[in-house]
Amino acid sequence: MLNSLGTSLTIPAYGSARYALDNASAGMTEAAQNLAEKNLAQAGNTLQNSLPGPANAAQSIPGNVSSATGLTFDVLALQYSNTQGQAAARILEVSNDTLGRLIDTLA
Repeated sequence: MLNSLGTSLTIPAYGSARYALDNASAGMTEAAQNLAEKNLAQAGNTLQNSLPGPANAAQSIPGNVSSATGLTFDVLALQYSNTQGQAAARILEVSNDTLGRLIDTLA
């Protein structure tokens, strides 16, 4: 029976879950890249600050505050994307169970 429907059979929950999974993956990738870049920049700043000389005396603390804010944002974005991915996986699980019950009922 499903074969007779051809390619017109679409299940909206699967499309929504796929879209959410793609967004979650992209969000996690972006947040992880931002965190890695900030980690590398922080390591470079630490190395530069450890070098003796007058150039280090001109550096100010407010730059570190904005860096910490960006770090917090990226960690939260990573956690949000993780939760979004878990929700999408749950949608797929429920959709599969529902479709399985429908097939069992119709068979």
